[in-house]
Amino acid sequence: MLKKKLLAAAIAAITSCSLAVTAFAFPWGDPGFPNFPDDPQSTETSEPNYPTTEEPSYPTTDEPSYPVTDEPSLPTTEEPPVTYEPPPPPPPEMTLDFYQTTLVIGEGVQLYWTITNSIWENPAVGYESSDVSVVRVDNNGYIMAVGEGTASVTAFYDSVSASATITVIQPEVVPEFLVLKQKSFELKIGASAQIEAQLLPEEVADGYTISYETDDPEIASVNERGFITALKTGTATITVSGAGLREYVTVTVTSDIAYDTAKMDGYLYDTEGNPVVGAQLVIDALKAVTDTRGYFSFEQVEQRELTVMVAGDDKAVCGVTPQGDTTVYLLYRKGSPLTRLSSYEELVGHLPINSVSFVSGANVILTAGETFELAYQYKPRDVAVTEILYETSNEITAEVGQIDGVIIAKAPGEADITVTLNGGQAKATCHIVVNPKESSERSVLIVIIETALIALAAFIFVLVYRSYKKKLTRDLEEYDEEDRGYDNDDE
Repeated sequence: MLKKKLLAAAIAAITSCSLAVTAFAFPWGDPGFPNFPDDPQSTETSEPNYPTTEEPSYPTTDEPSYPVTDEPSLPTTEEPPVTYEPPPPPPPEMTLDFYQTTLVIGEGVQLYWTITNSIWENPAVGYESSDVSVVRVDNNGYIMAVGEGTASVTAFYDSVSASATITVIQPEVVPEFLVLKQKSFELKIGASAQIEAQLLPEEVADGYTISYETDDPEIASVNERGFITALKTGTATITVSGAGLREYVTVTVTSDIAYDTAKMDGYLYDTEGNPVVGAQLVIDALKAVTDTRGYFSFEQVEQRELTVMVAGDDKAVCGVTPQGDTTVYLLYRKGSPLTRLSSYEELVGHLPINSVSFVSGANVILTAGETFELAYQYKPRDVAVTEILYETSNEITAEVGQIDGVIIAKAPGEADITVTLNGGQAKATCHIVVNPKESSERSVLIVIIETALIALAAFIFVLVYRSYKKKLTRDLEEYDEEDRGYDNDDE
């Protein structure tokens, strides 16, 4: 811009000088123009030729002759001096090391602050919790989570403050113990055993799995269910892990001496007392299938600790140690360990009553005043009945005895009599209809006959009474006549 201004000023100066020189050298004008009338050299008699008003052309340049700007090309006055005033300092501001966090009840965290643009030296910052039932904060800014919820903690000093939001949650409940039923096994080659591991407390163990890993699979192998198989002599350690907990099982394989063998058979029942048909039972590499009676048989098993399992159900397992030929009774519930029983009577004791019905049927019609004894039957028949409960839905219509189940029909109406066995294992209901005493035509006839007989008896009584009264009157009259006769004779 300055260069443009200087160039324009130079051009203007040169132009002014050129015009001045021309006017001095040629007082009557430029030699190229016609002379004015007072020019002595002029010989023309015509009217003077005045110069035109067109401006002379000036040499052009790439830049304009005059600067194109709003400001004047040359300042005419000097600008006043400028006085510098520094900007005001920014206000103090407090920042925190975090503004939002989540804590578990019982956890704590330190809140740190920084004051920028500080005008104070070592400010004593205070702290405040919006809800002390959720979080508490001490004078040093240490926050402690005490209850579930959300609260804010504010750090403040003078005119500055900042807040952090704290969310407090319940601690995750996880198993605390991994318990092993047996921590060491001594097996012979070819033998197997089951590691029984459990996470405690049981109520929080759902969702956690237990894994098994052997440090020497050539001596003893273990599968994902904890089944150990002894392969050769030596010692192996199996690591049992679950929910971040860990325990160890030592397996000692002693020799390859064979076991004595025996026959093992048995019966498989479900929890309702019915035989389980077509189930495949497995012992090591041996398999047996139950028939229509739930019966299975292993012709030759080793007389050692064996593991019996139901194929297709990883949890349906139990341990058996045959001592010679053995018969076992197994109770099976899908997804649960097998229950081994030694006799059918013991099996029956574990079975529930799964159905009950009344021998008389589901409906009974009685007349008010009658009684009726309920008789029921249930399945399985060999299960012991330990508790019987009778209930009536309408005591005004019918009552039932708690001991003998005898129904007493009391008044016309309807009622349901319910029997419950063994605390709710089975239940049946009998509908009772109680009619009023007979009020048929026969009863009306009887009433009419009885009324007629009473009327007849009254009529006969009246006739007899009248006849007796007449006779008594005659007798009195006769007596009076005789009495008067006696009186005349005396005279």
